Amino acid sequence: MISSPEYLSLNHKLASQLIGQKIQYITRLMILEPEDELRMESGPLLMEIANSSRLYISVDEGKGNILFFDVSEVTEPINNKINEFTYKYQIFNQDNDRTIFSFLLGQPISNLEIISRPYEYFDFYSMCGFRLTFTPGQSICIGAYLTDLKLPDVWVLMPDEVDVNLAYTSLTS
Repeated sequence: MISSPEYLSLNHKLASQLIGQKIQYITRLMILEPEDELRMESGPLLMEIANSSRLYISVDEGKGNILFFDVSEVTEPINNKINEFTYKYQIFNQDNDRTIFSFLLGQPISNLEIISRPYEYFDFYSMCGFRLTFTPGQSICIGAYLTDLKLPDVWVLMPDEVDVNLAYTSLTS
């Protein structure tokens, strides 16, 4: 089993590789049919990057952090878990997205900030999400426990939808 400091270090490494890249798709992976807006449904995310990288994003409910897995190689065992999901819906699609998030498609990520809940101990909530800022200066937040409801679901939110008491640390500085 991997320890909290080990997976947080791996998360930082994988997240830092997003800087300068363009998102092609963000797919919601689900067992049940969606009932809500896909970006706020339950289930992990699969983020596909223009350089052919694929990241599986889930949540460590015990520590309140998100988990990143590089699933670019089809032989990775985590891909078997991804294949078990019955429903796979693209939240953002570079080909036809017309939502409020369409600004992020085709734009490179210029900054990535780790989101945490301050005043927590033992690595709890130390990487509950991240904020991606794109070249035009617009941002999205992806993570769990990002609202005052503190739900263990990986959501995609606009910055004004997240809890104002969160702390941000840039990976690019």
